[in-house]
Amino acid sequence: MKNVGVMLILALTPACLMRVQLGSGASAEGPAAAGDDEQKQDDGGGAPVKPTGTDVEPAPELRVKDFGVAIDAVTPARMARAASGDVFIAADDALFVAGRSSVSKYPYDPSDGGFASVRAIAALSESVLLATDAGTFVCELDDDRARCKRASEHDGPSVVGFAPMPGGKVLFASEKSIGVLKASAPFLTPPVALTTERGVAGTTRAWQWLRFDAAPWACALDRPPQAGQSLACVAKEKLSAKVTQVVAIDEATTAFATLGDGVLLRGKEADAWDESNGLPDGHVNDLIVWQDDLWAATDSGLARLDPKNGARDVPESVLAGQAVVALAIGGDGALLAAVGRQPSKLVRFSAK
Repeated sequence: MKNVGVMLILALTPACLMRVQLGSGASAEGPAAAGDDEQKQDDGGGAPVKPTGTDVEPAPELRVKDFGVAIDAVTPARMARAASGDVFIAADDALFVAGRSSVSKYPYDPSDGGFASVRAIAALSESVLLATDAGTFVCELDDDRARCKRASEHDGPSVVGFAPMPGGKVLFASEKSIGVLKASAPFLTPPVALTTERGVAGTTRAWQWLRFDAAPWACALDRPPQAGQSLACVAKEKLSAKVTQVVAIDEATTAFATLGDGVLLRGKEADAWDESNGLPDGHVNDLIVWQDDLWAATDSGLARLDPKNGARDVPESVLAGQAVVALAIGGDGALLAAVGRQPSKLVRFSAK
């Protein structure tokens, strides 16, 4: 793969993290001293709990690397990790492939007509699926091009999103239908009808949850999709702002990223992570679980929540004050972040 270049390498240390207690407002504390007793609580319900003391586990030291590449129109739906560990980013004109040390660009070469824009991407075992304005395409990398052809011989639904499922399967959704395919079989299967309050706008990291572009903003599937059986998607939570991402922290706790209300936590108890208790911005573009912590990509930087003790960190790094628009985890365990809009730069975080 072609090395696009490296712009900078710097270290983000615990001293550069602002510690904020759950429910404590915006007071800052230094990192916990070595040897201090950690204050952890767990009532077995899986929901974040409020620490009773001020000593919490410090955030890991991180190494930050800017790949030095600009990519247009990056969204969470346009980033996906392949089985190889590479992260694919789908722009409107090319596929970008991010490895451990470099990013390669593969312009599209469609054989079944072209497409103007990409809605979503799914990384399969030996290819990628693109949901576009002109239908769904399957693409394979060939030399310096991405060779693409239609993923179905029949006129299928207009796919709005993909979501990885257990067992190597991939869920695909349109406004009023849903289907499942195997990662080793990149051609769309006939979908089943979906009953919802409104048309589906996209999928999330939690495959059970689908997004709407208007209230009630999100719904949950009542069961896994099965061939020939219609499904219902039910709005189980009262959400007051647009949902951009949903993540299952554990079996009992679900996190909703919103545009305006921060992160809403639903488990044994309802809670919120917003600007009043440590989140740098209430506009959250993406969420992901990395190194057992919940990381939020906001319009004003990257933030971390430890679900075990409720500790919240605001990294004061090269990302402070910048819009982080999408996140992904590479095969080597590093966190990739798309920073800025039109275009975005790709930044890699790894433990030191």
